[in-house]
Amino acid sequence: MSRCDLLIINRSFWPNYPALGEALLSFSESFDSEKKIEVLFQSKSSIYPNLTRHKRGGFSKFNRVFLFSSSASKLSIRTIDSIFFSFTVIAFLLFKRPKKVYISTDPPIISPFIVAILSKILKYKFYYHIQDIHPEALGVIRKVKPLFLNFLRAIDNFTIKQADQVITLTEQMKSIIHRRTNSNINIHIVHNPASIKRFIFDKPRQKGFVFTGNAGRFQLIPLLISAIREYHIRGGLLPFCFVGVGYYQNQLKELAKVDKLFSYQGMVNNLKAAELILSYEWALLPINDKVTNYAFPSKSSTYAFLGSNIFAICGEKNSVHDWVKNNKFGIVVKPDLEKIIAHFFKIERGEIPFNSEISHKSSQDLSIDQFVRRLKNILSLEIQG
Repeated sequence: MSRCDLLIINRSFWPNYPALGEALLSFSESFDSEKKIEVLFQSKSSIYPNLTRHKRGGFSKFNRVFLFSSSASKLSIRTIDSIFFSFTVIAFLLFKRPKKVYISTDPPIISPFIVAILSKILKYKFYYHIQDIHPEALGVIRKVKPLFLNFLRAIDNFTIKQADQVITLTEQMKSIIHRRTNSNINIHIVHNPASIKRFIFDKPRQKGFVFTGNAGRFQLIPLLISAIREYHIRGGLLPFCFVGVGYYQNQLKELAKVDKLFSYQGMVNNLKAAELILSYEWALLPINDKVTNYAFPSKSSTYAFLGSNIFAICGEKNSVHDWVKNNKFGIVVKPDLEKIIAHFFKIERGEIPFNSEISHKSSQDLSIDQFVRRLKNILSLEIQG
C-alpha cells in the first residue's frame, strides 16, 4: 500500500464547522488525482451525502470518527471525546504512514503531541496550526490547578518545538508562543479566511445586528443578552439575529421568546449564515479580552469578507481591537453595559453610519483561495517524493 502524501487532521470539519472546515475542504480539493490526500475528522453523520449533493471533495478521501459531544456539552464529555479521537489518530498514523501531516489545535494538546511523537518514529514532517493557544485559553474560563497547567503547557511546548512549521493567527499569539516556549522559532501568521468563497445577495441590508458562530464562554454572551434586553426596554427599535449554538444557547432561546425584536436561528449551514449576515448592516463581535492572547474569533473574516460593519466588544490593547481599528472594519466598544447600549442607540439614530466599502478592502486577503495558496506554500506543496 502506497503511503499517504498528506494527512489533514482537524476534529471539526465541513459542513458543520464553516470557518476553518470550509477552508480545509478547499485545501484538500486543490490537489489532483496523483496525490493521495486524506482527511481525518469527527462528525455525527457521514460527510459523503453532502459532498455528493454539493459536488465537493475532489480526489481526497475523508475519514470520519463518530462525534459524541458538541460545543454545548460539559467539559468532561468533550474531554472524553477528545481522548477517543486521539486514540484514533494513533491508529490512523500507524496504518496510513503519511509523508506529511497537517494538524490544528482541534482537539488541543494531546492529538498534536501524539503527532509530534510519532513523527520521529514514522519519519514524516508535520505542520502545527495553532488556532487557539492551549491550555491557557481554557484557564481563562475556569480554574485549572497550576501544576496541571504547567504539565499541559510543557507537552504543548514540546509539540511546537518538534513541528517542521508552526502557523498561528495574530502577532499577539505569535508573541505569546515565543515567550512561552522561550525560543525564537519561525512562526507563520495566516489569518483565518471567510467561511464562504463567494455569495450574491441583492436584497438591501436592514439596519440591525447579527451574530454568528459559537455562543460560548469566550463571547461575553451574558453581557450581550443584558445589553440587548435593556436597549429594547428603553425603547430601542433595531432587531438582533443570533445564529449558532454553544454554552449559552438556552439563554438565547429564552430571550427570543420574550423579545419580538430578537430572533434565534440555532445552527444553520454556511450559505444560510451568509444570507443572514448580509441581511443586516452590523455584525456583533464580542470577545473576552484575556482570550485574545490565545485565540482570535474565526467569524471576523466572514463578517469583513461579506461587507458587514463590525461592532466589536472588547478592550483596547488586544488583537481584535487593532484588527478592527487598523482596517476600519467598524467600531470597538468596551465591555460595559451602558456603553454598549449607548452605541446601539447611536447606530439607530444614524450617528454612526454604515460603511458599504468594507468588502472591497477584505475580499482578497480574507478569501479561501488566498488561504489555500499560503498553506500550500508553508507546507512546501506540491508534495515531492
